[in-house]
Amino acid sequence: MLYAARPRPALDDGTEGWWVSTCDIDPRPGGTYRYVWSGPDGQSMGLKGIFHEVERPVRLLTTETFDDDFGMGKMLIDTGFHGEGTRTRLKQTITYESKGHRDASLATGMTDGMGESFDALATCLPN
Repeated sequence: MLYAARPRPALDDGTEGWWVSTCDIDPRPGGTYRYVWSGPDGQSMGLKGIFHEVERPVRLLTTETFDDDFGMGKMLIDTGFHGEGTRTRLKQTITYESKGHRDASLATGMTDGMGESFDALATCLPN
C-alpha cells in the first residue's frame, strides 16, 4: 500500500494551505511525472521528473527538477520500501549534483515540507 501511495502527491494536500493542482504520473522506466502545488495566495510550485527504475513494490529511482530551480539543480532520488512485519519502512536518498545544490535545497525549507508530506501520508495508512 505504501509503494502505491508514495508517487501520488495528492496525499500531500494540507501542507500549510497548499494543495496538488496537477498530478500526472506514468510510473514505468522512461515514464515521466509532473506535479504542481497551488498555494493560498495564488502561488504555485511545480516539478517534473523521469522514472529510471521501477521495481514494484520495492524501489523507485527517479530524476527530478523544480520549475523554479531554487539553486537545487537536478536531483537523483532513490526511494526504497522495506517490509518489516506488517509495516513498511520508506527510505529516500536524494543525491545532488554538488554540495552547493544540496545546500541550496536545505536553505529552501524543503525538509519541513517533506516532513509534513510524510506525516500526511502516514495518516492514510493503517496502523
